[in-house]
Amino acid sequence: MYAQATQLTKREQVAPGYYLLEFDCPQIATAAQPGQFVHIRVTGDWDPLLRRPFSIMGTNEAASSFQVLIRTVGRGTQMLAEAQPGAEFDIMGPLGHWGGTVDLSGYSFA
Repeated sequence: MYAQATQLTKREQVAPGYYLLEFDCPQIATAAQPGQFVHIRVTGDWDPLLRRPFSIMGTNEAASSFQVLIRTVGRGTQMLAEAQPGAEFDIMGPLGHWGGTVDLSGYSFA
C-alpha cells in the first residue's frame, strides 16, 4: 500500500455524470491486482474531510498509470470530475485483497 501525492493525467467524460480519470503513479500501477481499489482525498482542506474509495478500473504499466471510473453523486465526486489534468491528489492504494476465482461453467449467458 502506498500513500502519496499523485498527478491527474487525463480526465474524460464518457457519459453524462461519468468520468474516466487517469493518475500517474508507478507504484500503484505495478502493484494493483484485480478487485483492488484506491482512496482519494479530494482536497487538502477539511471539507470534504473523508477520502473517497474507487475501484481500480485498469492499469497501464508502460505509462505507469492507473484509471478509475467515477460517477458524480455528491460534492466530493463533483470536485474530482471538475479537476483538470495536472491537479494533484493524495491517494492511498492499492487496497483490498481478493484472491479467489469464480467458476461460471454451469451458467448460461444467452
